[in-house]
Amino acid sequence: MIYDILNGKKTKTPVWFMRQAGRYMASYRALKEKYDFVTMCLIPEISAEVAIMPVREFGFDAAIFFSDILIPFIKSDIDLKYKPGPVIGKEIKNKNDFNNLKVCEVGDFDFASKAIKILAAELSSDKDLIGFVGSPFTIAYYLLNGDIKRLTDLKDEGLFDEFMEKVTLNILNFAKAQIDGGARIIQIFDTKAYLLPEDDYRIFSLPYAKKLNDEIKKYGAKTIYFFLGGLGLSKAALEVGADCFSVDSSATISEFADVFKNLPLQGNLAPDALLVDKKDIERRIKSIVDEGRNINGHIFNLGHGLLKETTESNVAFAVDLVHRYR
Repeated sequence: MIYDILNGKKTKTPVWFMRQAGRYMASYRALKEKYDFVTMCLIPEISAEVAIMPVREFGFDAAIFFSDILIPFIKSDIDLKYKPGPVIGKEIKNKNDFNNLKVCEVGDFDFASKAIKILAAELSSDKDLIGFVGSPFTIAYYLLNGDIKRLTDLKDEGLFDEFMEKVTLNILNFAKAQIDGGARIIQIFDTKAYLLPEDDYRIFSLPYAKKLNDEIKKYGAKTIYFFLGGLGLSKAALEVGADCFSVDSSATISEFADVFKNLPLQGNLAPDALLVDKKDIERRIKSIVDEGRNINGHIFNLGHGLLKETTESNVAFAVDLVHRYR
């Protein structure tokens, strides 16, 4: 259904959630007692199992590859650790660090291709399979341990463009490995875009997100661009050229549609809306589905990742409601 929407076809509203495989699930927590996070990402059989669990348990219309946006840099000599969030032990501080940043080949990401092949074989034909990568700016933010000023310094030192080209190529090769495994859709996560005013977004994020998006599409996949930044960044984000835009919860689907016109939209229930009682959840979900009927393709999702405090009961209720009401 999602792939059909990205190809301009009319379908009922599909539903999946960002971070749908995660700590709110008892089955996920049980696996986490056996394996650390990186192991879960790098062993294809485990990654595939984690990805399919929420589809099996809650009936989501898509599975998303289980990994992390920084995993493609785990072989780049940056001393990546999760505590539980990502921490870079060897951040980019000088020209030598920049020169030592390794760009991996597509073949270095065989684990991703294998995980997606396993996942594709287990999914029924009516379910979509979504791969994903981080946007170059969001990845750069983490590689610099959140020091945005360092981006300006790199630009002043004449290293910024080359640094971002390296980052973009590494991300692209990770996406290609997923596409080689069978992912027909790639979602690009630009979760740190909101840190930039529009003028800076056009300098530090947009050119590289657009290049990544264009290259992924050339390689044969459809794209979804998820950005945090609301209506303030929407006009600039539109220039990325994605097949679909995943929007946050800061405005309504109708308001975002005024910017994105005839393009499909994904979103945009606030994650904390799933922490309330079911009557309130029902009201909010129906409102978003109703708005989605009036645009050129709508994928029901959240405005950000599912919160670990969410109950499995509320997730099951939300998915079932979308299926019944769409």
